Amino acid sequence: MPKAQEWLNKNYPRETRENITRIKAENLQGSLRLENFPNLESFKFCSCSKITSLEIVNCPKLDFVDCSSSKITELNVSGCPNLRILNCSNNLLTKLDLSQNTNLKELYACDNNFSQQNLNFLSHLINLERLELRNYEPERISKGIYNRFAGSLEPLKNLTKLESLRIDNTDINSGLEYLPASVKEFSCLVDWKRKNAKVRVIYDLFTNEDGVVKTDEWERIEFFPQKLQVIKNRAKAQARNLLVEEINEKDQLIQQLQKENSSLKEQVNELETTLTTERETNQASAEVMDKFYRQNPPREDLALQNSLSEISGDYLAISQENKQLKEQIKKLENRLEITEKLAELELQNQIEISSK
Repeated sequence: MPKAQEWLNKNYPRETRENITRIKAENLQGSLRLENFPNLESFKFCSCSKITSLEIVNCPKLDFVDCSSSKITELNVSGCPNLRILNCSNNLLTKLDLSQNTNLKELYACDNNFSQQNLNFLSHLINLERLELRNYEPERISKGIYNRFAGSLEPLKNLTKLESLRIDNTDINSGLEYLPASVKEFSCLVDWKRKNAKVRVIYDLFTNEDGVVKTDEWERIEFFPQKLQVIKNRAKAQARNLLVEEINEKDQLIQQLQKENSSLKEQVNELETTLTTERETNQASAEVMDKFYRQNPPREDLALQNSLSEISGDYLAISQENKQLKEQIKKLENRLEITEKLAELELQNQIEISSK
């Protein structure tokens, strides 16, 4: 089996590449760098090849690549921005960068070895019409070689040209309501190959009254567009109900905060009244002491000293109570401020939720 790069360089010398529009390779192995074919439109190699990596550089007119059923672990298609059809199924890919391939219309990436990841890497492919990510080959699955796509279908919500989608035996388990109405063909089968595949959550949504999911001969959901619309309507109704419940909870919280706010204000008023009374008492005590000193000039008298000590003690006690009352008022005022801010924030959240 010839080495891929040597075969390419021998059969397509650089000086002849400008005239090449199609390449079909077979029985190749190793790495291949497909470079500087300015008019190349189609590239394909047969399933018996054992290519381990493929890099396409400066092939601006290339619109069809079929590199399926090989041993590819690394694929770089950034050098063909006009690529429309890519079939890389039945390889060993763990990731795929399609950031430069916004013209892609068909992507077949079934039966690879993608690491656990969501579908965000596809969200920009707004021209995509067909997408296959499923796991199908039982022998590969039994060896732990399968696509580990997981999470939601939400990243596909802007793919408004998408018509066909296959995610059989993957771990994608939510977001069906985000699929665009353009999707006419859909399969999410869970079978013996991967009995615990999480896509079953989506599959079960199509169960009828008899507990059966009806599919066509290609295992696609029957009457999918109509059923998808029913599921979307159901999801919208659930979302509305949840919104109403949330608004009601916010209303109750606001009412509770308002009650606490009123209670705190009453406590502050009571403490301020007590503090005013204490100040008046304090002032009266000071006047009594002043009058006492004027009538009884200081002298060495034990009884007098005791009287002064008692009065001073009373004065200090009152001052201490005064200080404590001030601290309590300060704490209550802080709590009052926090409560008012919370009530204001909750009210703003309610307004924002209602506006949605």
